[in-house]
Amino acid sequence: MNAERTPAFYMANLGPEIKRAVSFYERGMEPEYQGALLRVDGIVEQFLVAGPTNGGRAEIVILSNLLRNVTENHEILNPHALDAYFTPFALRVLAHR
Repeated sequence: MNAERTPAFYMANLGPEIKRAVSFYERGMEPEYQGALLRVDGIVEQFLVAGPTNGGRAEIVILSNLLRNVTENHEILNPHALDAYFTPFALRVLAHR
């Protein structure tokens, strides 16, 4: 069964992709990191087309910029914090299957 492509669906998919990008970056896997960034950008674009609220639009731009700022400034992003942030979106999508 395919999940409806709602803003929550895209947020649920964005979390793992951001985690993947951070993991590639931390391991020095530049081509894989760049590929993950492209996928993050694609999810962000699809999210914006899905018609989120104004708050949702601002939130996704902040998240997208956060990933680039973390890697450009060589900061560490806590994977548990990412899980805590994105898990409710995944649960919402699963609940509506």
